[in-house]
Amino acid sequence: MHFNLKLILTLLATISTTFAATNGQCSGRSGICISTSSCSQSGGTSYSGKCPNDPNDIKCCDNIPCTADGKSGKCVFTSECDGETYSGKCPGGNDFKCCVGKVNTGSGSSSGQTFYGPCSGGGGACIDIDKAKCDTRTVTGKCPGSNSVRCCVAGNKPSWYVNQNEHSKILFSISGSSPVQKSVACCGCGCASLSMAINVALNKYVNPEDLFVEGYKNNQYFGNGYSHDAITFLGKRHGVKVSWTDDINDVYTALQNGKGVIFNVGPDSTYHFTSNGHYIFLYKAKTENNIKKVYVYDPNGKNNYVNVLFPLRSADNGIQKAKRGNGGDFGIVTKL
Repeated sequence: MHFNLKLILTLLATISTTFAATNGQCSGRSGICISTSSCSQSGGTSYSGKCPNDPNDIKCCDNIPCTADGKSGKCVFTSECDGETYSGKCPGGNDFKCCVGKVNTGSGSSSGQTFYGPCSGGGGACIDIDKAKCDTRTVTGKCPGSNSVRCCVAGNKPSWYVNQNEHSKILFSISGSSPVQKSVACCGCGCASLSMAINVALNKYVNPEDLFVEGYKNNQYFGNGYSHDAITFLGKRHGVKVSWTDDINDVYTALQNGKGVIFNVGPDSTYHFTSNGHYIFLYKAKTENNIKKVYVYDPNGKNNYVNVLFPLRSADNGIQKAKRGNGGDFGIVTKL
């Protein structure tokens, strides 16, 4: 029997690229591709769709807490750590270690940085309490960095806050060979954000389910959520004008003047609002240490980003980095 060595090597190379190596870096996140059981044992959170070339039981594990020398840290690849790294504290390979100190998000922030990313598991923002003030309360053990870097927990939910996950009623189906049922919970983040915006602008509650159905009946829904034009259309029918812009200064001024802003976000490596596309609501703003910050009200209550203060500008590692990229992704809402 004769073996074609060249053919065998080619097949082996093909097989090796079929699956990305376990312990590789996630796509679009700072985590590591490991088994979901290992992730759970390490205290991390598993995310689907970030290790697309791996087997089904291998998913992206991110927000893995760690402790070294009595200090809290986060498990990251060594190239992302601007502090001290410690081996033997994290799952994965030799290049995935416990980082105690600042995690480098690629923003080029200076030593005066006050924001260190969302808290592990959500529910707030990591800040340096020596440089920034927390409006609620702080907790330890959920942020990388020194002892002064703590989780500023989410604030109270205002009466006008809308959690789209509480609106799971099937409202209509998209016809086809396999009809798809639609609800606000699955696909109505735009309507949930608009409902909050209308309430803030007019002190009037409009059920997001009514907005969702209204858009569908007026041929504004095309099976993948609502566009900017659709939200503008629905807003006008309920007494508000939605003006879309990318001018971050106009956005900040509007928020300071008590106007709400609907923000269309996409996947990003810092905030993880969505793995595809999503709308969130911004309301009120303030400046701390020359950093412009805004309050986020994410209708996806599972994210726990409700009444959380985040930087606005990309230059400050802010949520502007999460822009969907459709052009004019900030919708300033005003009375008609």
